[in-house]
Amino acid sequence: MKKILQPFFILSCITITANCTHNINKKSKRNIDSLSLPPIIEECISKSPPNKSFCRDEKKRTKCSDNVVVDFGQINYCLSVINYSIVLKKQFKVHFSNPEKKIEIKEVKKRFYEAVECAKDFYKDYGIVLDLSFQEVEKSSKKDFSVFDRLYSNPNMRSIPLQLKKNEFTKKDFCILVTHELSHHFGLEDQYSDKSCPQRRIDNTSIMGKKYSEYHQSQFSGGVLTNNDLKEILAPLCQR
Repeated sequence: MKKILQPFFILSCITITANCTHNINKKSKRNIDSLSLPPIIEECISKSPPNKSFCRDEKKRTKCSDNVVVDFGQINYCLSVINYSIVLKKQFKVHFSNPEKKIEIKEVKKRFYEAVECAKDFYKDYGIVLDLSFQEVEKSSKKDFSVFDRLYSNPNMRSIPLQLKKNEFTKKDFCILVTHELSHHFGLEDQYSDKSCPQRRIDNTSIMGKKYSEYHQSQFSGGVLTNNDLKEILAPLCQR
């Protein structure tokens, strides 16, 4: 019988350095038109009809080994070209909770939505505008993912904590976490070496290519959306 897993979260650099907040604020003021976009983005924009949506709606599973399959669930979002930018539109159902009761719910929400803005800034550097909406649901059974005040197991695309065990994430750390987990919902897979997943594609330059256990051991630099990442995300629009 095959084992079905959900993808674990991996922290990686996402081009955010130690002075993360300053860099994020600086990037948010930049105009997409002034950026040098990756050739794959330029080509996709030039060949796509403007203001027309192309959507992806599929159940995604990836084979890790003969006995292990990673289940991403339903991947669904829409892409369109608007004002020489690629707009990715998606709605999430999110459940907020604070079982530890040490952080108020309103603070959990505040930190999460700040991290979402950080993720938007990261994607903007690639000419991709994230048009994301979040429906807050009271029942966790109806959610796409949950945001907690604390988690005692590994975070993944369904569970995003402000704190992991005894360690509270900094603003930079939480931005990285949220950006990584949202990227799973756009179809990106983890790309780090894992003995339980020998058939996985490995790319340590990708934002998906670092193990969580490596995060606190070194200073990250260079985490990006690779061409393979962009092809995966843009497939509904660029690979018609």
